[in-house]
Amino acid sequence: MTTPHTKHICSLYRQALRSSLSWIVVRDTWRQAAVSIRLRIEENRHVTDPRAIQYLTNKFQKEVEFFTHPEPFIPPSAPGGNLWERNKLWENRPPPELLK
Repeated sequence: MTTPHTKHICSLYRQALRSSLSWIVVRDTWRQAAVSIRLRIEENRHVTDPRAIQYLTNKFQKEVEFFTHPEPFIPPSAPGGNLWERNKLWENRPPPELLK
């Protein structure tokens, strides 16, 4: 039997993995990030106090929201998928304010 906070943590863990995959495209490097995310979750596995669990869950949720990519990666073959230059900031050239 799983508790509600366990399901919530699993959901946050999957969100963190998807978000990190949008930032890190190279799988070898991404795997290292995925392992570090998993270790952070495993560090607090022994916590049983409901208030501490709520605090840690809220803290992890804020971190996941902070690191969410503004343009998450979607495979090019999927509907609405990203093609190339996903992180392109300007169409033709940088704004004049940056050239000063």
